[in-house]
Amino acid sequence: MKYLKQFVIPFSGLPEGEHWFDFKIEKEFFDCFKNNDVLEADVVLKVQFIKRSAMLELQFGFSGSVKIECDRCLGPVDLPLECEEKIFVKFGNETYDEAAEVLVVPFGESDIDISSIAYEIIYVAFPMKRAHPDNDCEEGVEEYISIEEEKEDKIDPRWEQLKNL
Repeated sequence: MKYLKQFVIPFSGLPEGEHWFDFKIEKEFFDCFKNNDVLEADVVLKVQFIKRSAMLELQFGFSGSVKIECDRCLGPVDLPLECEEKIFVKFGNETYDEAAEVLVVPFGESDIDISSIAYEIIYVAFPMKRAHPDNDCEEGVEEYISIEEEKEDKIDPRWEQLKNL
């Protein structure tokens, strides 16, 4: 978890206004979280940090690519990653997520850890179907998939009789 310490932004000493932070996200970042299926990562995160008297505003900008397993052939597939997200941070009595884009942190906090926020934004940006473009899977897999689909299409003649009921 030492790796994630670089994603902590100390804001108590910052003057009000706009500040920029740059981060490099690699495989080691994803290894710090459970349910990790990222094989490789090369992502640049730029955070526009706006400090105001009563709240903080964080604009996340991700660009790069990640390599994950294809849902069809389990081979590696590169996914380009380009996304932006805005998060507002309010101060309250305890830490909780008020809404998807609003985070409440306790009064007196002097820094904010953005690692889990960045992780969630990246995973939400992944497509639902993670496969090679144009179903261009590894050799041999396409044949196996089509054979399995043919087997599923054939109905046992004993069960065919039940369709008439």
